[in-house]
Order: sequence, then structure tokens, then C-alpha cells
Amino acid sequence: MTDKPKAATDPHNIAVTFVNGLSGSGHAFGVANFTFETFRFTPKADGNVDIDPVISCRLRMDMAAVQQLRDACDVILQANLKPSNGTTH
Repeated sequence: MTDKPKAATDPHNIAVTFVNGLSGSGHAFGVANFTFETFRFTPKADGNVDIDPVISCRLRMDMAAVQQLRDACDVILQANLKPSNGTTH
């Protein structure tokens, strides 16, 4: 009998964080790090809006997780770069 990996649970109801961009990344000793930013779109006194980027998320992961993330991103990008046939993903 083959054991299936246990599905991840979310007992602490971890919040979703929306990000607008990657502000930094690197790696050391087999661990990758990514720092993401989110734009706050802060109104200015002159009537314009400043994008006002703030650090909103930091991820650290081993190389196996980096490969999984890369593979998932590749699938999503390929699906969204194809001509639209009226379906959503």
C-alpha cells in the first residue's frame, strides 16, 4: 500500500497577503528568501497618488520548495499567456 501525503490543514486561519511586486530575493546555505511589497496608493496634498510601496510579505524556503513554486508559476503563466478561449483558470 502506498501512503499518500497528508493534506495541509489551516488551524490558525492564516491570512492571504496580496502583493504587487518582488522587492528582493537571495539565497544562502540552501535557503532562498523573497521579500514582497504591496502598494498602498496614498493620496498626496497636491491631488496625486503615491504608490507608496511597503514590505508586506517575506518568504523563506528550501530549494525543493523553490522548485515547486517555479513549476507552479510556469503552469499558471503558460495557461494565462495562451490565447483566451473564454475559459477561466
